[in-house]
Amino acid sequence: PPVKPLLLCVDDTQIKSRVINSIANAVNWDCLTLTTCSEGLDAFRALSKANIVVGAVVLDCMLPDGKGQSLIPNIKKYFPKARIIKNSTEPWRGVKVDHEYTREKIQAFKDFLKEVAEETCEQTLCYEVKAG
Repeated sequence: PPVKPLLLCVDDTQIKSRVINSIANAVNWDCLTLTTCSEGLDAFRALSKANIVVGAVVLDCMLPDGKGQSLIPNIKKYFPKARIIKNSTEPWRGVKVDHEYTREKIQAFKDFLKEVAEETCEQTLCYEVKAG
């Protein structure tokens, strides 16, 4: 069977992780969820050592053991072609999954993952999910 692109979701908020995982699966990506900076770093090392390619990484800004942004140098080191998606709680807080705003954001994220899966990118680019 063909290999699916891999998305790493480094986020300690369960509902966001589930939504991101669902979006990834809807566009035929595998998703690995990690909840701390230390888990993220351990996974980056292990995946890189196993020669597993990561297409994108979703980073929560605040994690229990540090700031998600602190992982960016390691993402670039281990997965230089991976796209980095900085995500914070604000776009999701208080917004129901069936809300129109959320549907638009979900569709934009699906489109983004489809684009990343189709291209071969030589540099790491950032795509920020922001409150509208």
